[in-house]
Amino acid sequence: MKKKSASSKGASVELVTIIRREIWRRYSAEENIHTMLSGMPGEESIPALCRREGKAEILYRRGLKTLEKKAKHCPTVGLARQATSLEVGREKTVIISAVTRMRPLMFYTLLKSLEKLHVPPGTELQFCFVENGDSLSIDGRVKEFCQITGFKAVAICEPRLGIPFARNAALNWALDNEADFLAFIDDDEVAKKDWMEKLYAAIEARGLDLVGGPVCPVAPDQNLGNGRLSTIEATVFRGCEVRAHRMARRNSHRSRADTDHQVTIVTNNWLCRLDFLRQNNVKFDEGLGYSGGSDAAFFRAAKKAKARTGWVPDAVVMEEVPVSRLTLGYHFMRGRDQAISSYVIKFSQNQPSSPFVSSLLFVVSKLLLGMARLIAALFDRGRSVVLAMRAFGFAWGRILAVFGYSSSHYKNVHGS
Repeated sequence: MKKKSASSKGASVELVTIIRREIWRRYSAEENIHTMLSGMPGEESIPALCRREGKAEILYRRGLKTLEKKAKHCPTVGLARQATSLEVGREKTVIISAVTRMRPLMFYTLLKSLEKLHVPPGTELQFCFVENGDSLSIDGRVKEFCQITGFKAVAICEPRLGIPFARNAALNWALDNEADFLAFIDDDEVAKKDWMEKLYAAIEARGLDLVGGPVCPVAPDQNLGNGRLSTIEATVFRGCEVRAHRMARRNSHRSRADTDHQVTIVTNNWLCRLDFLRQNNVKFDEGLGYSGGSDAAFFRAAKKAKARTGWVPDAVVMEEVPVSRLTLGYHFMRGRDQAISSYVIKFSQNQPSSPFVSSLLFVVSKLLLGMARLIAALFDRGRSVVLAMRAFGFAWGRILAVFGYSSSHYKNVHGS
């Protein structure tokens, strides 16, 4: 008993020594200990605590991390409980990232929505914005965002063109900065105030590794000569709404039925636990380049590594649909490119035993589906025409994929 008591006493002395060394030195040891203990329960955010006490946040965090590491090795039960309280009280770091390329107005609109974002309890929000191009032009906007919100935010440049390169740049930055979670949102979207609260509450409450939510399309409010959509543009937009609502309704049903692990989570509304990625080394497939589908490939790789995934129906973001996407030709080509990417992702390593037979069945089924939806469009004011064009595009894309064609969908930029 005496040995154990002496060991406990020695460990306690070591902890006090660490506090004295790591925290701002112009304060007394008693003041520093009080500040450290105040932050442990997690009732007050670390930035607010440091502002109140007049201490540098970076030094506080450095000292807290050192204490956590040392406390884990303390030999007594009492000190083990202290280590647990340290981990519970620590704020989780959530990095929110968006990739942008040649769309400054849309990126600015996204930033304005993120300014109003609610911070989930027990977290610290940080931001990493990646510009996919030769030079960095968004740094001024990002600095202004920091000044307005007080959030930590960085702008980095990824010169290799292609969405998977830019997504991996954000992922690597989050891993290097020892973050706990990484979220993605597209640069043409707008986040609701409670968006991150909903995603974070779900991923923590259910103990998941990856969650996503719905994206609702909104009509464009720029680049309209007379301020109105043409008849065909309005029809296509209604088709986009129908498609988005069908997906959201189906995924919500799966969430209620506890089968939402079947929903493919893509990066237009996405939150991932980084410890899972550290353990399994899952990254975005840079071989897909311009073709698209790297987020779907990421999801397949994560599921293969036993990721626990789910859907959050009320974590909603809004997507502005550019006028250039409100054409039937665009949706035909989008279906074509998705079919090519899907074929490459599924069969890049394991070719089907009878690729022509399986592809023939796929093409025939999509053509029949497209015809059925065209007929339906005659009775629903054209709402099904977008679904029809997508189905026809999928049929054509599968034919091209079988003969080795690749997609370069993201070479063209839509929006401004």
